[in-house]
Amino acid sequence: MQSVSDQLFLEESLGDYGDVVDEENDTVTYSNPVIVKVIEESEDEGFRTLTNFAPMEFKIVWSVIETELQARWNDGRDRNSKTTPKDALFITLVIMKCYQTWEKHALDFDIKAPTLEKIVLRVVEVISPLIYNYFVVMPTLEQIHVSGRPFASYPYAK
Repeated sequence: MQSVSDQLFLEESLGDYGDVVDEENDTVTYSNPVIVKVIEESEDEGFRTLTNFAPMEFKIVWSVIETELQARWNDGRDRNSKTTPKDALFITLVIMKCYQTWEKHALDFDIKAPTLEKIVLRVVEVISPLIYNYFVVMPTLEQIHVSGRPFASYPYAK
């Protein structure tokens, strides 16, 4: 139960700052501003052009690595990154597809080059084993033998 003075203070604050609160409630905040900007400006085709992944394919990859990347995203002594883990994955895929200097990509994403490099290297460090374990399937010797072409690249080998 609130005291009378607390109730009066809340009513006065609502009267003084109610419009500001309503205005802030109306503002749209994006959880992944880089991805949202790309999709707003160039739709799904632009997303695919930049990353070689359709948005649905990106979601599949994201679902595989989401937990681990989010858990490790703000580890370390550095300040917390302003870039979200999902945006960082997107940026990493763009950089892996479209090779340019760190400085060029830094301009594209409005991030300083050393920071961008740290972001990308952290993403690669975290997701590499996850992606490999989930998507790479090594055939067994039996599967290779049954295929009838155990050494397709080396036909002289028997």
